Amino acid sequence: MPAADQRVANALSYLRATQNNDGGMPFAAGGASDAASDAWVAWAVRKAGQNPAGWGKNGQTIIGHLRLLQATDGSVNWMSGQAQAPALMTAYVLIALSEQTLPLGRASAVASNQQIGNQESGITNQGSGAGSEVPPT
Repeated sequence: MPAADQRVANALSYLRATQNNDGGMPFAAGGASDAASDAWVAWAVRKAGQNPAGWGKNGQTIIGHLRLLQATDGSVNWMSGQAQAPALMTAYVLIALSEQTLPLGRASAVASNQQIGNQESGITNQGSGAGSEVPPT
């Protein structure tokens, strides 16, 4: 479904309407902002061709809220002062802050890793022979 589709526009409007005053996103309208909801909305906004850093309310943005939830050790709290599932929250937020969406593109990562490994070992691949292609995702 293209980002210009009316259903996408309606979904984005709904998400904007549910954004909290702290810039974060709730699991359900009217709820408290949390890292998982922030990250998922940031991914969706980016996938729809918009920049989540520009999604703000009262001068606060989704990305700003995510940054506020990061602890000094690098982990990310689920909510302010609540360190529930820190590994999962940190992984979600890492994807959002790195300006990525899901899926991350495994084939590209595999191809890049193979190329780097081959360069380090002196192996060259001219695109012929078994295993020269990475399957599409």
